[in-house]
Amino acid sequence: MAWVEGLMKAISKTSSANNKENPPHDKIIMATKYWAGRQNSDFDVRHHARFMRPTCLKLPQPQNHSATNEKETDLVFFMPYVHWESDIARLHTYYIMKNVDAQTEDGEQYTDDELVKLRCNVDEKLLRKYLRSSSPLHVRRTLDQACYYTLPDTLIRDRDQVVLRYTRKYVPAGKLTPPVLMVDQCWLWVLGSTFLIARSHLPFTIAYNDARNADIIVTCFPGCWVEGVPNPEDPIDLLEKIVHDVQMKSTYKGISTSHDLAAIIMEHCAKNVVDSSLEKRREHDQFHFEWFYRSIKQVITKQSDLFDTSAKTPRNYKPFFGAHLEQSALLKSYRMSGLYDITSEIKNLREIKDISDELHMIEDVLGQQKKSLRMFENVAHGEGDLENLASKLLQGVELRTETIEQLHHDARHTYKWASSSHPCQLRDVTDVVSQIVDLLDLKQKQANVSEARSGHLQAKISTKLSELANKQTIESAKQGTSIMLFHH
Repeated sequence: MAWVEGLMKAISKTSSANNKENPPHDKIIMATKYWAGRQNSDFDVRHHARFMRPTCLKLPQPQNHSATNEKETDLVFFMPYVHWESDIARLHTYYIMKNVDAQTEDGEQYTDDELVKLRCNVDEKLLRKYLRSSSPLHVRRTLDQACYYTLPDTLIRDRDQVVLRYTRKYVPAGKLTPPVLMVDQCWLWVLGSTFLIARSHLPFTIAYNDARNADIIVTCFPGCWVEGVPNPEDPIDLLEKIVHDVQMKSTYKGISTSHDLAAIIMEHCAKNVVDSSLEKRREHDQFHFEWFYRSIKQVITKQSDLFDTSAKTPRNYKPFFGAHLEQSALLKSYRMSGLYDITSEIKNLREIKDISDELHMIEDVLGQQKKSLRMFENVAHGEGDLENLASKLLQGVELRTETIEQLHHDARHTYKWASSSHPCQLRDVTDVVSQIVDLLDLKQKQANVSEARSGHLQAKISTKLSELANKQTIESAKQGTSIMLFHH
């Protein structure tokens, strides 16, 4: 968070110096209501519990703003979105954070000079410098960390993600670095010219046509873990996608205000990874939701095989029940056969539950996106084009989630990549879980019938043994009487 505070202070430095009667502009932008107060405060050393709540708020205008800019809408916007990281890089980050925590507990910490000389990439230096600072760094989170942020550690769960499990098992070694799905944050500020009177001191260039009325957008895009430079192999790099989109003639002509550009950024973040229509036009190897789909289909196939096996099992018992009663010792071996063994069903149930859980986590992220965009819609209310932009963004997220809500109540549909959307996959998950439960119930009923019949056979055996024992007792008594009479 420190970099934002430093940047905002730099942006408003000259403006504040020229208007000493008013509070510094960075104090307005960084007020608790718009900054620290929006951060989840339920964290201590659980770094993954540190995040900004879904937010879009209108920033107050400085007291010196003129009548010509009354319609300016300066705002702050926070929204989570789905991205990805390689498993090896995520593990690297995890163990670096563990090391930083241990050093902090021991009272050890690198100085700035030591960090400069440290042989590591920029990402690691950022972690070591700001992870435990007073204004701490917000780290990238896995799906489980974002959803279950109260858990102290999610390493085991993170290493068992659906996409990670699939790529390990089915993608040829060396073709693709196994990925894990992450949850990043879109931080965005739209600041009008009243905040930005002078910009010559800034450490970056701002392009604008009219210096008196130019706005600025402040945002950031965490990328994949690399050796200090942009990763050319990152196929879903958000910054590159946004730049490419803006450079397109059709998009460029539609950008007339800073809010138009802000809306493009928000849209790209909101649909990143979760918009399966992008996978149809893909030119990369990251097919995240296709992997979900294939994982579900594999469980379906395994369940069909188990149903076929279970249907054949009762017929296999027929010769057994017609065998001699003295062979009842074989009953134990039959009890250990497929009729009684539900190991495969439990394994499938666990796998489909994992898929279902992760899809629900993604659905939760989309729900938070809707909250941010609804707040954006409220901020834009009554402001014409801006309100239309907000409504369009919200409709986009709702289209990606409404199917999932409807299909929660829909079952027994064919499994196909029809609408190429994770809600359809969740429907498949529901169907598969239902099938597994049905199979377990069928196996239980078959087992009950088998147990009842075997119990009946055992009862017959016991009765015959009892009758035989009675006969032996009577026979013994007769022999004893005969012996006694002979002696007399």
